[in-house]
Formats: sequence, structure tokens, C-alpha cells
Amino acid sequence: MKLDVLAIIGLIGGMACSLHGQVAVDRGDIAGRPVLKGQKIVPHPNQVYHGLYNIADVPEGYAEMTTKSHGETPGVVLFFHDWNASGIESEVVDLQTFNDPMEGDTQTVLEFAEAVSADGAVLAVVWDPITYLVEHSEFDYMPGGPNSPIKFSDLFDGLYDEYIRQCAHQIKAFGKPIMLSVTGEYNAVGFVSFGPGGNEYVLNVENDNLTSFYGDPMVPDGPERVRDLYRYVIDIFNEELVENVTWFMYSHTAYMNPDDFEEADASVLSALHPRHYYPGDEYIDWLGNSAYVSNDNPVRNLDYEIGSVISAFIDMGVNKPWFLTEFGVTELGTDSRATRMAELLFKELPSYPMIKMMTFADAPLFELYFDIPDLGSGAWELDVWNAAIHKLGIYSNGVRFK
Repeated sequence: MKLDVLAIIGLIGGMACSLHGQVAVDRGDIAGRPVLKGQKIVPHPNQVYHGLYNIADVPEGYAEMTTKSHGETPGVVLFFHDWNASGIESEVVDLQTFNDPMEGDTQTVLEFAEAVSADGAVLAVVWDPITYLVEHSEFDYMPGGPNSPIKFSDLFDGLYDEYIRQCAHQIKAFGKPIMLSVTGEYNAVGFVSFGPGGNEYVLNVENDNLTSFYGDPMVPDGPERVRDLYRYVIDIFNEELVENVTWFMYSHTAYMNPDDFEEADASVLSALHPRHYYPGDEYIDWLGNSAYVSNDNPVRNLDYEIGSVISAFIDMGVNKPWFLTEFGVTELGTDSRATRMAELLFKELPSYPMIKMMTFADAPLFELYFDIPDLGSGAWELDVWNAAIHKLGIYSNGVRFK
């Protein structure tokens, strides 16, 4: 193990040419981090922005990731800030704005945004109205389902317009770039947004009724509701002339890979295709998906987790920069993840030229609930991480704006 990782790290130091089509560049142009200029986050032509995905202890996690990265701050910080502060098991709606505290902290979202902007960093906030418990399939919890206190029908009838406008005004007044997504993994929301009330799991609905209860009778109801949710919220922000939001949407790991959803027939798989979810190029700036690569199962490589959905969007003619959002290596087991991380960061990820941003999962709760150890839990993991972000020339924390 030690020899494998050290050999890989040693190769990095002598690299001065392209790796899988990406060109190593001089980092001097981003030294010291840029002052934030412009309103939209735009991709670097030949680098991938690296960052942090954290929940529950985001400011502390940001500081820890900076220490782990030899003083280099994350360029992007992904976390959740749901509409409803009451949590996924509550039937009460307690709306929280961007001027309310982050989960597990006393800082508000915009206070933290202001703090990291001094480093040139940007928040990528998953701002999700539809988060609650459901009971179906193998899922323990999921965005979408019958117990949601915030209903699609109420939202589309304007019940939450004042709240959305309040948040839009806060973001506009903040005045610096920020990334927002209106859901977490959008296809997961669509899974459980079928039926008359928009709260039924797709496999519990007869195939003849997949398009029967909402909107266009030719478009599957669950994805159509999610598509309209993005359009509805973004339209309100546009009405309020908010120009400093970069809108993104992302799916879950292995989305569109038929080997990962074997219980679904062809009709269901077709109903869940991204063409039914996508709001349009005029609404979305970045696309992406979660990618949890396995340390123990070689089949669950990066291509397994992201290849099918990227191909689907290419076939749709959609050309947006790609963001690996909830990104990490699972299963520490009895061995370090260092070799698997090296393969992922040095070879697999750079082979996808559309990937322009990634936020690596690192938080105590991930290890507790999702079998994703803290970065550095295993031997040589931090050596691999730092070799990638400091020596390879592909990864950068110097986010660009336009």
C-alpha cells in the first residue's frame, strides 16, 4: 500500500504535460486568491475547482479542510439549508431564510458566505423545500413523500411566494456570488412526486398513471413537478432582479445506470429520464451529480456513478459545466482509501473534461451514517489529496467569475 501510493505521488512531481486531455498550468495567476468580481461562477478552461461538502458543522469543517490542505482553503463549500427548519420528521412548517443560523452553528448562511468570500470562496447551498421521511424500497429517507409539510400544490398556488421573495432580497443585498440549487438530488425528489398529490413513489404507481395527475399528459408527473419547481423559484428571483446567483441542479450517484435500478422496467426508466426534469438552459448554469465511489467494490468506479447521466445530457444536446457535488470514497474497511483516491483524482476524474468543480465529502456525520470516513482517517490519504491539489495542476481553489 505504502509503495503504491508513494510511487503515484512521485510521478506527480515531474508532470509538466497533459493528463487525460487536461493541461497542467502555472498556478501563479491564482496565487493569493482573487477578489470576487462578476456575478456568475464560470468554469476554468483547464482546471477543476476543488472544495468541501459538509453538513452540520460547516464552518468548523471549512477550517479543518484548510488545515488538511496545507493552508489552501476550499474554493467551493456545499451544504444544505432547507426551507423548513423543523426537520424531516416534523409536520410543522417553520420557514428559515438565509439570515437564519446554519444547521449546528450560530452563524447565519450569509454571515458565513461573507466570511469565506474574503478567501475567494463561494457557497453552494442546497435550498430544498421538499425534504421529509418516506417509507418505500430500500430508502430510509428521501426528498419527497407523503409526510411533507410543504406541498407542491401549495407552493405552485403561491403560498410561499412572499418567503421566496424575502430570500431573493437577502441574496441580492448580499451582493456577492453564491450558488443555489432548489432541491437536493433532483431525480430522488422526482421518484416520490407522482400521484394526485405529488407524494407517491414511482414504483407504487401504475405505468398508465405516470403522466395522469399533473400538467402535460405527455410528461411524467414526478419529474415535471420538479422541473416546474426550479422554474417557479428562479422566475421569482429573476422578477426581483437577483443577478448574483449561479443556479445548479444535481442528481444522485449512479443515476441513469440501469444496473443500479434493476427493479424498474423500461417504462419507469424512461419516465425518470433527465429530459423530463431539465428546466432549460436559460434556468440552469451548472449541472452535476453525487458520486460515491467504492473503496472495496471495483465495479463502483467513477464511470459507473456518473457515466450514464452525463451521456444522457450529451444526447439531449445540453452543454453545461459539470459539478461533482456529494463526492467521496466510501468504505474504509481494513485498508486506507489512499490508492483508490489516487486512481480517482489522478486518472478517472480528469478523463471527464466536462467536470469543472468537485466538493469532497468530509464531515463526522458522513462516517456515522454513510460509511464515508473523514479525510485522513486512513494512511497516506492526506498525502494523496495534497499531491493532487498542489502538484497535479488540474485542481484549483481559484474560482472564476463573470
